[in-house]
Amino acid sequence: MPSLLIDKSEYIMLKDSHKKLDEAMNQVGNLVAERKKYSAFAESFKKKAKSDNLAALETLELISSLIVKNDSLYSKKVAFFAKLVGEELKLGLSRINKIEVISRLHLGGLLFAVNKGDGLVFYPEKVVFILEKFSELKKIAKYFKELDECFDGSGPNSKTGRNVSIEIRIVRTAAFYYNFYYKNFTINQIIEKLNFFSGKALDPYCVSIVFKLLQKKDLFSAIKVKAVNVDKLEPGMVLKSAVFSKRGAMLLPSGTKLDRKIIDKIISFDLSESVADTILILNN
Repeated sequence: MPSLLIDKSEYIMLKDSHKKLDEAMNQVGNLVAERKKYSAFAESFKKKAKSDNLAALETLELISSLIVKNDSLYSKKVAFFAKLVGEELKLGLSRINKIEVISRLHLGGLLFAVNKGDGLVFYPEKVVFILEKFSELKKIAKYFKELDECFDGSGPNSKTGRNVSIEIRIVRTAAFYYNFYYKNFTINQIIEKLNFFSGKALDPYCVSIVFKLLQKKDLFSAIKVKAVNVDKLEPGMVLKSAVFSKRGAMLLPSGTKLDRKIIDKIISFDLSESVADTILILNN
């Protein structure tokens, strides 16, 4: 039977190993404690940063709405409508959240503009430097640089069509619409204005979604106008809005009276490239 006794040198080696193991465990314990401390600090910092970002968003939104439009809820209302457009287009939650924040701050640049004009130019570069001071708002600063870009490329950086982010195309359309609504334009005047800017300052596809939303609110029945899809077009109908492809090419101007030949051409084009969803027609 082997002896259970160990000699002195083995005992010293074993004791030394235990000591080193205890030291290593203490180091692990210290590292865990440090990590917890830094983790708690990081969480606290994140909460504070989030709070600061929210405070900055709400303050800039309130001040710009009050000073530029004399209405503390103006930008919130633009944001609400812009979100409806995004939801109608079935965009993801992340994009819709960006659309909401951009809309709430879209008047920020006008705080620093000498000439505020008709409210359809936003001077976004004036507010970018503020957004870049906040960790979360900094992420959307790049979108603001596009806020004055027009669909036809006539904006400051000549970006055209889908080269401008969908978030900005939606915000611009919602902002234009609400600007006209806020000025107490009639629904006919709003249609005329949106028709005028469609394919120029605004994405025609986004404009068609606005028409679709207004139809859902039953705002067209009193003026004998209705919104229809391409497959509902019939001979004899007269266009109240122009017909655009989803890429922004005008196919037919407003005022066109449809016949079977024209309708077949529109349907044929829709099969190959796709026509903007909603078309306004006179509902006589």
